[in-house]
Amino acid sequence: MGLEEFRGQDLKGHDFSRRNLSGKDFTNANLTRANLTGALLTGANLTGALLTGANLTNALFSYADLTGANLTNANLTDAIFRDADLTGANLTGANVTGADFMDSIINSETRIRPDQNSRWSYCNLSERTFKGHNFSDAEFVEANLKRSKLKGITCEDGNFERADLSNSTIFGGSYNRADFTGADLTETRFEFLDLSDARFINANLTNAIFNCCKLNNVSFLNANLTGTKFQSSSEEVSHEVTLPDGFTGKVPAQDYFP
Repeated sequence: MGLEEFRGQDLKGHDFSRRNLSGKDFTNANLTRANLTGALLTGANLTGALLTGANLTNALFSYADLTGANLTNANLTDAIFRDADLTGANLTGANVTGADFMDSIINSETRIRPDQNSRWSYCNLSERTFKGHNFSDAEFVEANLKRSKLKGITCEDGNFERADLSNSTIFGGSYNRADFTGADLTETRFEFLDLSDARFINANLTNAIFNCCKLNNVSFLNANLTGTKFQSSSEEVSHEVTLPDGFTGKVPAQDYFP
């Protein structure tokens, strides 16, 4: 097929595995259940393409245009979407385990669900609600998660270095060993969480609230804890936490953790 023959074509179930399709035009093409395993689609145009149930494992979509593309229930395991345009794309039900979306363009109409070991560094994920997902080992370095709601998330070893989570609510779940180094957590609410061994080094926690959280071995070294509140069912104060010099607030020892 030539360059123009992909545009608007019915390519359901077609095998494009390991093909070099860089720069090709798949605008409005039907790629339902197509096999794109290991394919190279750098700079390809997939505007409005239908990729429902397609296998995109290990495919390369860097700088590709996926505006309005439908990737519902597609397999994106270990695929790379760096600098891709996902404006208005639908990734509902897609498997994004290990996928890399660093620097991709994501707007409020993009329907996404981060998964374990996926990479969302430098992405705009602000004002979103994520519920019940597994973000373990996921990367959100310098991501914009401002005013987001994370509910019932498992995010063990998640990386939020220098991310903006200001004015967000993080409710219920496990963030063991999560790294919030240098993150903006201004007025963020942490409630009913297991934050054991998490790192808040150099983080801005101005007016943040930790309500009923497990804080075993958490480090707040050099963090800004101006106005930070630690609330719990206990009044005791002796937690295995590292606090900035001069911090005068109370950190409860016996947290209520459901």
